[in-house]
Parts: sequence; C-alpha cells; structure tokens
Amino acid sequence: MRKRKGTQTDSLDLLLDTICNTFGGVVFIALLIAIMLQTSQSATGDRSADESVAAEAADLTTQVQQLTNEIDDLKQTQASQQELIGQFASTELQEAIRSREKSRRERDALETKRQQLDKEIAEKKKQIEERQETVETAGKRVLDAEHEVASLEAQLEQDRASRTEEIHLPVLKTMGNARQVGLIVRYGRMYVWHRYSDLGTRLGLNTDEFVVTGTENGALITTPLPTAGVKLEQTAESAKLIKKRLSKFDPAYTHVEIVVRPDSYGQFRVLRDVIIEMGFHYHLMPMDEHGVIKDRGGSNRAVQ
Repeated sequence: MRKRKGTQTDSLDLLLDTICNTFGGVVFIALLIAIMLQTSQSATGDRSADESVAAEAADLTTQVQQLTNEIDDLKQTQASQQELIGQFASTELQEAIRSREKSRRERDALETKRQQLDKEIAEKKKQIEERQETVETAGKRVLDAEHEVASLEAQLEQDRASRTEEIHLPVLKTMGNARQVGLIVRYGRMYVWHRYSDLGTRLGLNTDEFVVTGTENGALITTPLPTAGVKLEQTAESAKLIKKRLSKFDPAYTHVEIVVRPDSYGQFRVLRDVIIEMGFHYHLMPMDEHGVIKDRGGSNRAVQ
C-alpha cells in the first residue's frame, strides 16, 4: 500500500510538470507570433506607403503626358486652321484674323507688363512702408535723445548751481597811509609773508614760514613751507589761530593783500570769513601755479 501511494504521487508531479511546460511553450509561441505579426504589419505599411507614392507619381506623370499631347494636338489643329484659312478665306478675313491675332498678342504682352508693374508697385509700397517705419523709429530715437539731452542739461545746471557760491566782497576804498599786510594762501594754509613787530612794523621776510630758493636781479626767490603757516579748516581752532596771527594789526589802519594759488581756492573761504569778521578790508589776487608776485617795498625785497 505504501509503495502504491508513492507511485501515485510521483505520477501527479510528472503530470503537473508536463502541464506547466506545455503552458509555458504556448505562451512563448503566442508572444513570438504577436511580434512577427507586428513586424510584418510595419513592413507592409511601409511598403504600402511606398507603393502609394509611386502610384501617385506615375499618375502625375501620366497627366503631364496627356496635357502635353493635348497641347501638341491644339497646335496641330491651329496650324491646320491657319492653312485652311489661307486657302479658302478672303483677303479681308485673313487680314482681320491677323489683326485679331496681333491684338491678342499685344493684349497678352500688356497683361504681362501689368502684372510686372503690379509686382513692382507692391515692392515699392513695401519699401515705402519699411522706410516710413525706419523714419518713425529714427524720429522716436531723436525725441528720446532730445529728452535725454534736456535731462542732462538740467542735471548739469543743478550740479553747476550746487558748485557755485556767491561771494560778497567788501567794498574797497582808499586807505590813505594804511599799511599793507601780504598773505599767501597755498597748500590749504595761510602764510604771512613778512615778519612784523608788536607795533605792526615790517621787519623783513618771514623765514619761519618761507624758505629762500635763490635770487633774481638782487631779489630773493621764496616759497612757503608746506608744513608751516595756519591750516585753513572749517573749525573754531583754525579761526582762533588766524585771529591770533592777525591780532597785532589794527583793521582801521591795515589793508590785507591776499594771494591765492589754485590748490587753495576752496580753503580761501575760511580765511575770508575770519578777516571780514575781524573788520579788515582786503584785496584778492588769484594767481596761477607759476604766477610771480614781487615785493617792491624796503631793502629786503622778495619774489614769490
């Protein structure tokens, strides 16, 4: 009994293996058939498309040939008609036919010329439109440029106004026998050209603030020391030092001569405000970098 039962189990396993293998084979064959059909259909479709194009080309070739044959037949018919007319028609009819043919040719020539003129007119119109568009664009650019120039001019005017300062100089008047004090404004500093006593008497060149660099025709050539003098700044300390340097001079009997070099035009305003506050009258002498000032008073003359 045990032996028979084992034999039945083995037989069932073999049957199941056979069924699975058969099913797998069927699936494989079905997939293979589907792929082959798809490939065959694609090739058939491409071949059908090529055959359709070839058939259409052949049809068009046939139509062209038929039209060519019809044109040849019409030419032959026209030639035959012309020959018959020449044989049987009267002179007046032949003349009328020739005149009509001439008129037809002239009409065809005029029609061709009209078409050419229409084409040229269309091209000219297109060119005119393009030029008008170019002119409009150029006009817009000119208008924009004018606006930009106006804006820049306004900005320049504002910048000029911001950099312009109105200076009210004191009224100059004859001071009689008033002494003159020479001030040099350079390197952003104020220099007193000469020494003076406590009573305001001039004692010669101020060698504390000036150095002698040579001689010229018996006169000393001098230049201010960049580290000496009074530094001109918008500060209370700078104003205090300026007043101290000029305190020994009486504004009622002293006239101030101020030489200003280009590097110190801006700093001159500091000195100007202080001497006006002190009550001095002054004479402004703007000089360029190489301008020469000569001292013609006294034996200790100097050139600066």
